[in-house]
Amino acid sequence: MRYTWIDSTSNDEMDEIFTILNEDKQDDELDSQTTDTADDNVTRLLFPSDHRMADAHHLLDSSVPVRLTMTQESGMDDRDFMEQKQLRLLQLLNRSTAQAIGRGMLTFQTQTPSAVRPLQVPLLNLHGKDTSNGTVNITGNTTFEIPPGLTDWPHFHNGVAAALSMQNDQNTQSWVHLNTATSDETNTTKDPSFEHAGTLFGFGLNHHLKELQTLNVHKYLQKTHETTTIGLLLGLASEK
Repeated sequence: MRYTWIDSTSNDEMDEIFTILNEDKQDDELDSQTTDTADDNVTRLLFPSDHRMADAHHLLDSSVPVRLTMTQESGMDDRDFMEQKQLRLLQLLNRSTAQAIGRGMLTFQTQTPSAVRPLQVPLLNLHGKDTSNGTVNITGNTTFEIPPGLTDWPHFHNGVAAALSMQNDQNTQSWVHLNTATSDETNTTKDPSFEHAGTLFGFGLNHHLKELQTLNVHKYLQKTHETTTIGLLLGLASEK
């Protein structure tokens, strides 16, 4: 398949396009909160000129704000323009909230658990950044209705993806306890949330929950948080 727009573009114009893309990528890298995996380091050593894995990680990075490129028309007041940006951000978030599923496949079992450091779940950034580097939020003074529970399941899948990135090794028992109990009260479980419910399901898919104590399972169920119960029971069932 021929890309006619590339054929008709001069070298100077192509250089300008790639310069803009590189600047955007550098800005996103500054905003990013993800960490490199062991596989990334190996890939860079084996194929130093091949950046496809880095590009894939960049495309699936949900910790950077969504970039908005909009121009305020003459005669439009600031309030209407802000609502237009919020509506555009809401449309683009359909893509951002689905990135965790792809990231779960890309980073599957690429991280080594630490006995002293809990699982780091990447931020699910639901903000936008316009060309003036101003921040745009989907909440605020809006006239359109924001769907209820818009971010609930995306946070769940974000937790699943983070948990799937962990390998199985000898540190599993102490590491799972570190990620299911609070740091200051080891006899209590973490507060329920969609993200933590997702990590429990991911732990089960990765066969980590076999180390979870029955007392902690009971405490999770006592919280009667529906999504946490779903994630925990499905995770435990996948161990069988």
